[in-house]
Amino acid sequence: MEEGELEQVGPYALLKLLSASSTSSFYLSKLKKKDVAIQRLRVPISTQEGKEAFLLRAKQLKKLKVRGILAVHDFGFDGDYPYLVMEHIVGKRLHEQMLPGKVTPGDARSVVSQIATALQYAHMNNTPHGNLHPGTLLFNERNEPYLTAFALSLPDLGFMLDDEAFAIPYMAPEQLSGQATLASDQYALAVIAYELLCGRRPYEATERELLLQQQKAASILEPHTLNEAISPVVEQ
Repeated sequence: MEEGELEQVGPYALLKLLSASSTSSFYLSKLKKKDVAIQRLRVPISTQEGKEAFLLRAKQLKKLKVRGILAVHDFGFDGDYPYLVMEHIVGKRLHEQMLPGKVTPGDARSVVSQIATALQYAHMNNTPHGNLHPGTLLFNERNEPYLTAFALSLPDLGFMLDDEAFAIPYMAPEQLSGQATLASDQYALAVIAYELLCGRRPYEATERELLLQQQKAASILEPHTLNEAISPVVEQ
């Protein structure tokens, strides 16, 4: 049976396929009569080390109970395929909600502040995001931003990212080099803020080595030169 035709993952009956990425398939299901989303990895984890890393990461994510972070309700293995059972939010991604370069400094500050608060909560619980980019920021029907799609493995074993190509342009130098830290999330959020205000990222490269070169050698355009609405106070 094709993965899109699965009827069940673990004990959860699947209602429909929501979407698919390069590493995962996402399904609609029910948990106590409430809609939930199930993320099932498309690549099996067969080693004990890999399974333990996933379970440890999943336990970290399940402990994050705060507004602004998509809740993880359950997790497990469907054979060798790991899965997460998560809160289901129907909404818009950041770039669908806010057009880069067309965002007022006040609106950008409001959104970035909310994201930063949720991110700080995760960091206080020693849980890096590791996959922060506009596609992993989801707005609910009340226009509240949520962190979603945390990287699924522990940093010292290497992150598993959904659609890594979307994440690379927002990665800090140390993450591009395979050494992600909590500060890497803060760097990614700063890139997102710059893009919202200026309509472009500080560095335009989308490939790891070229982006690293630009980060080391290229200068960044001052935000007010790209958006005259940005005051010196905001720029600082």
